Amino acid sequence: MAYRITITNQGPQKALNVVATDSLPFNVNIMSITPSQGSFSVFGRTVTCNLGTLQPNASATVDIVVRPVLSGLFTNSVSVATSSTDSNPANNAATVVSTVNDRAPQIAITGVTLVSEQYSPPNGTVDPGEILTVSFTMANIGTADATNLVAALQSSGGITLPGPAQAYGSLTAGGPSASRTFTFTASPSASGTVLATFNLTTGTQSLGSVSVPLSLPLTTIVANSQPVTIPEAGAALQYPATINVSGLTGLVSKVAVTLSNLNHSFPDDLDILLVGPNGRRVVLMSDAGGSHSLSNVTIHIEDSASVTLPDASRIHPGSYKPTNYEAGDVFPGVPPGNPDATLGSFNGINPNGTWSLYIVDDTSGDGGQLTGGWSLAITTVNPINPAANIEVAISPKTGSAFVGQEVTYLIGVTNHGPAAATSLSLTNIVPTGMSHVSSATTHGAVAFASGAVSGNLGSLAPGESALVTVILRADATVTATNTVSARAAQSDLNLLNNSDTATLTIFPPLPPVLHSLEVLTNSNFQFVLTGQPGTNYIVLASTNFVNWIPISTNTAGNDGTVKVIDSSNAGLNTRYYRALRAP
Repeated sequence: MAYRITITNQGPQKALNVVATDSLPFNVNIMSITPSQGSFSVFGRTVTCNLGTLQPNASATVDIVVRPVLSGLFTNSVSVATSSTDSNPANNAATVVSTVNDRAPQIAITGVTLVSEQYSPPNGTVDPGEILTVSFTMANIGTADATNLVAALQSSGGITLPGPAQAYGSLTAGGPSASRTFTFTASPSASGTVLATFNLTTGTQSLGSVSVPLSLPLTTIVANSQPVTIPEAGAALQYPATINVSGLTGLVSKVAVTLSNLNHSFPDDLDILLVGPNGRRVVLMSDAGGSHSLSNVTIHIEDSASVTLPDASRIHPGSYKPTNYEAGDVFPGVPPGNPDATLGSFNGINPNGTWSLYIVDDTSGDGGQLTGGWSLAITTVNPINPAANIEVAISPKTGSAFVGQEVTYLIGVTNHGPAAATSLSLTNIVPTGMSHVSSATTHGAVAFASGAVSGNLGSLAPGESALVTVILRADATVTATNTVSARAAQSDLNLLNNSDTATLTIFPPLPPVLHSLEVLTNSNFQFVLTGQPGTNYIVLASTNFVNWIPISTNTAGNDGTVKVIDSSNAGLNTRYYRALRAP
């Protein structure tokens, strides 16, 4: 323990022969004494400092360091005296009381990592009734080592079936931490949070308990109850109808939409789009229900519904998946871009901001009204692990090639955040009928092995992208489906965009055809070879159909043609030609 004693002469005259006397507590060893001026002496536990003269408004200090040898309350008293007259002796003494504890370990939970969860799609947190495996990291922040530490997760605080205790071994005071995994079930009736409480022991000694809360999902319903009038053609009169969300914590893990009391005489005309605060958009319903009128029908749109809206039959009240029967619907005022197919595209975003509902009647003659307005059920989570949103896109999505052609695929991997994506792995399975030529990446490294291009792209900050280039050769006449996927170490609340596919139709190679023979003025022969674009061909010549001599090797251009000139035919009465694909 370090004490600093400060003595100040508040004036107005000099203080002569200033002496400070410190009565240190018993059961301490004196380690050092350092006065800023003068000298000191020690008798037992009493330190006397002769500080000499202090000028008006001047100060002197005495630093004393001691080491206690027992626990308890330690009282340290100091007083000061001078041979000069002191106008206020009441402030010439001070006392401080310190508490000294015995050395003891103190265990703290310094980290929690979700290893696995039972429910699908995963949401990175604890759900009521769910079985989870979680790694808990513990450290000793106390003053003594903890030997043979054992932690037992308790069946309390919303946790059931906690599984066996785990041995953390020896944790030194202020030393490295250790992690162990526990599998448990969250109580089906749990709400808000569950509290993971561990009883701690070292041999026969109890170290008490330590706890950490784990958040559960929270569903909030927000609504705009204003009716939305739908004209016979064009945008609704409330366009868009909006809901401003604020005050929610965590990230979106699920969104469901309710359209209340929808009326329309020809619902096939309706196109309804939801745009979130992040600009992503989902077509909730488009060109569904045929000519069967709607009268005060309430529709719930959610990804977990078991059916889609009917195309031509009557729409009944109930829950449906987002349904879009005709792509390319135009919503005035909405920036161009392809809408997402599921409400899961909103997962992982900040829920706060403006949510907008765009309703358009795309054919004249019928109108309606959304009489009861609309609402959102937004489920938010505070993920145990940091959350990142990885999106994978491959191009070209579709195309065709001939056997022997090389096809270049560009694979974009983007982290939409909010956390950085680390240990980002990519896998591109080379489809049957194609073979690997080369691959490269702007981040990390990729390699081809066991029929797939795979690798670690390293880390991507929020908003950052990596580009992987894969060149494949078409080897057989098949429809080749190229699949690519990526995952990071962080929780991803929107796994629907973690993979993408491209489809390639591979045709048989075009046979070479020789035609348009001309005799040039210098007696050379010129003709045209038509074949497969980008393919190498060897042209051979003969005078007897037996002995063939190569005269040129050419690559067919983008139009599949190349001109060939034979200047070695002088004196020949007859010349035959043929072309072969170069090996």
